[in-house]
Amino acid sequence: MEEEYFKCSTCETGVLVSESHVESPSGERTGTYYYSCGHRHHLMIAPPIIHNREITISTKLQSGEKIENQPRYEINEMCKKDDLDDPDKYVSKIYYKTREHLPHALFQIIQYASGEIKHVHCKTCDSQYQYKSTDKLEDLFFIDFSSRNTIECLRCHAKFEQ
Repeated sequence: MEEEYFKCSTCETGVLVSESHVESPSGERTGTYYYSCGHRHHLMIAPPIIHNREITISTKLQSGEKIENQPRYEINEMCKKDDLDDPDKYVSKIYYKTREHLPHALFQIIQYASGEIKHVHCKTCDSQYQYKSTDKLEDLFFIDFSSRNTIECLRCHAKFEQ
C-alpha cells in the first residue's frame, strides 16, 4: 500500500506530518494539519444550517354579495407563533374589512387561542387598544362575537357586521 503525502499549499515543499481534529458540541469540526516545513493549516467544517419554519394557517372568507365589484366584506385570519411577548404562544391576526357602511372599515384584531383579545386596531381612524394600556376595550370598541360578528369603533363609528 502506497502512502499519500499531501503538499503544503503555502510553500508546496512541505509534506503532511500529522493532523488533529476537534468537534464542538454544536457539530462544528475543526481540523489542524501540520507540515514538515513548519506551516500549519486550519480547516473548519460547519454543520448544515437547519431552518425551522413555523407553520402559518391562513383562511380568507369573502361575501358573495358585491359592492363596486368588490366583496361586501372580507375576513382574513392568520394563525402562527409570532407573539411579541411570548414567542411560543399562538396568536390569531384577523382582519375584518367591509365596504357596506361609510366610512369603509378595516379592523385588525390579535387574539390568543383562548379568545382573549390582545390588540384591536381601527385602520380607518387609527384608534387602538393594547392589552397593556390603561384604556379599556369597552371604551374604544364595541365587539360582539356571540350572535354575529360585530365590531364598531366608538371614535369614528366605522363598523363591521357579518
